Amino acid sequence: MKTAIPAVFCLLFGLARIGSLIADESTSDMTRFDVIRAPMDWAAGYFSASRGNDLRLVRRELDLDHDKKPELLIGFVPGQSQNGIPFVIFQRLDDGYRYLGELFFHRDLSNIKVLPLGEDGGIRIAQLWHRTAEETGLGILTHNGSRFVTVESRTLRPRRNEADKRTLEEIFGR
Repeated sequence: MKTAIPAVFCLLFGLARIGSLIADESTSDMTRFDVIRAPMDWAAGYFSASRGNDLRLVRRELDLDHDKKPELLIGFVPGQSQNGIPFVIFQRLDDGYRYLGELFFHRDLSNIKVLPLGEDGGIRIAQLWHRTAEETGLGILTHNGSRFVTVESRTLRPRRNEADKRTLEEIFGR
């Protein structure tokens, strides 16, 4: 009986510790739901953690969810980058912002088009990227409530294929 009490205590303490670790792990992911009052500061901390202290940030606004309140996109411009840059995206709330996720876009957002909301009411974005002189990648992204996911990805050959050319014209007007 004397050895059973310490064993039960260790078991209960161990389960409590595992429970607190699970709670800690889930709360660290809860930044997606926390209200962020200073998104530029938050983005500076986010980007400096993985990319060093020499930060040049750009700020863009774009209404992704068609609610007449543009989302805030803060991008990190590394050195001489002429290509895409990572953006952290925030949804505007009455009392601050909510982090939606990170996406990689051209710094002037010229390679994306906001699409009508999905059937589930979620944000939808079309994104282009150049693969070769003849090929262009097209991705359709959606926000599933906790992160951005690619729901469609395909290669277009607009110089050779009329259907691909029409697809680009329909989505991007090009």
